[in-house]
Amino acid sequence: MFIADWFMETDEELAMPALFPHHHPDSGVVAQVLPSGPDYPDAGVGHLMAALVHGARERVVITTPYFVPDEAFLQALKTAALRGVEVHLVVSYLTDHILVKFAQRSYYSELLRAGARQACHI
Repeated sequence: MFIADWFMETDEELAMPALFPHHHPDSGVVAQVLPSGPDYPDAGVGHLMAALVHGARERVVITTPYFVPDEAFLQALKTAALRGVEVHLVVSYLTDHILVKFAQRSYYSELLRAGARQACHI
């Protein structure tokens, strides 16, 4: 995803072999990177995130510089909090877009009323 985004922004192709290490299929997966955003309208990340929140049993920690959830994701977070799952939101104190700041803050009180933990700013 980094290489694709880099190319999209710079028109520079990163073709260094070190960027494409081979991993044996049986070595396990530590993390999975999925695209999201307006450039990937059919990526399905929103559905996946909502499903993961609905399946959470103990804790959900969302860390993002841009928290502007769609209705399905917001409802998933509220439902999780209402059923006793710890819901934590970690967002940046300073934002690089004033509209994002106001948009994301508009969701805080609704989540807190549902039982989410107070938003943390980093």
